[in-house]
Amino acid sequence: MSVALRSGILALFLFAAPSALHADITSLVWGGQGSAIDEIVMTDCGTYNVPLETPAPVYVTGPSINPDGEDVFAIVGNLYRMNGADREFIVALEDHAFDDPDDPEDGDPLFAWLAAGEYELEIVELVGPDPFFILDNNFTRWIANVFFVDVAYAQVEGRVLDTIYFTIEDAAASEPDPVIIIPGILGSEKHNDEWVIDPILHTYDDLIATLDANGYTPDFDLFTFPYDWRVSNVETALLLKLKIDDVKDVCECDKVDLVAHSMGGLVARQYIQSEEAYEDDVDQLIFLGTPHLGAPKAYLMWEGGETDPVGLSNYVLKKILDQEAKEKEYADLFSYIQNAPILSVQELLPVYDYIFEGIQLRDYPTSYPVNPFLENLNIDIDSLLGSGVQLYNFVGSTPDLDTITGISVSNTDIYLPKWSDGYPTGFY
Repeated sequence: MSVALRSGILALFLFAAPSALHADITSLVWGGQGSAIDEIVMTDCGTYNVPLETPAPVYVTGPSINPDGEDVFAIVGNLYRMNGADREFIVALEDHAFDDPDDPEDGDPLFAWLAAGEYELEIVELVGPDPFFILDNNFTRWIANVFFVDVAYAQVEGRVLDTIYFTIEDAAASEPDPVIIIPGILGSEKHNDEWVIDPILHTYDDLIATLDANGYTPDFDLFTFPYDWRVSNVETALLLKLKIDDVKDVCECDKVDLVAHSMGGLVARQYIQSEEAYEDDVDQLIFLGTPHLGAPKAYLMWEGGETDPVGLSNYVLKKILDQEAKEKEYADLFSYIQNAPILSVQELLPVYDYIFEGIQLRDYPTSYPVNPFLENLNIDIDSLLGSGVQLYNFVGSTPDLDTITGISVSNTDIYLPKWSDGYPTGFY
């Protein structure tokens, strides 16, 4: 999600020669003066988005008083592009000297930024003739051109008064990437034989509305990726690749941003961490409550066909799957989960120690239902961290803890084949 920034517009003009605009502040001023580019005042440590290869008027400002108290007759700004400790000379720029803002030919020279990067502006004092030679701005510029520009270019003479550093970014490259929202489990359903995002709980309505209100347009640069959350995340990741390809065709771009909620984050990870499928086309990935190590409440569904009794979404999930189990003639929800199978439930199982026998915590994976999908994903975590994708991980924090963090079990066999790794004490 990129946001172009513009500096404020400087509106003070001083016409008396040879004073410079804002002469007490070292800056490079680009644009304005009747050009198509809004005036940008570039100062120390700033970052500026500009259209590359676009000529616009330019001039520099610098100190009006030397350290020894004497007035500076003229200044030149030597502009360099930085490359580590090295610097490449670009151009020498003079101070502000236009006469008629309505006449572009009677103004400051034009300058175009050819490349983004880090820049240095060095303000150099030029020693000029006595002030009585100065008749007007044009004459001042002529004197500077005749006597001092070559000196400025060569840096043979003149005192360095000040140096600033700033960053130029390509405005075209700062256009926001299209966003694809990936929902989690229960976040999609079929409607008229098409998958749509969350028509039941409307969990993502506010997220979509917020992005819409901040400049994104649905089906133009804002998309959703509804899918069958019952199948393996490995299978869904292949469909995500096709969705990304479709979006790239729409926006005619190379990369997208992904906003992934809950299990949707595991789908995104599977795609990016897949050596065969990934096409280096994700710029930013934002995780919203993604269970990177699994969620203990998945134990209830996988081992017993049950859900966490707390929360509307858990209640709805059980109702939906119960109905599906009956329609497909399974004996119960547990048989449906295990035998269909609903692999996404297994792929949400935790891959850490979370089961207690009394006060003793079991060591994973002994006597645990295992999750090979998430184990493999986390073993290969370096492929995600080294992918070049910008990662943001958001977790929830609420005053009341209503999320299962561990499960206390007893090894009763009266419910077998359910609860083969332990019955959650007192669940029924």
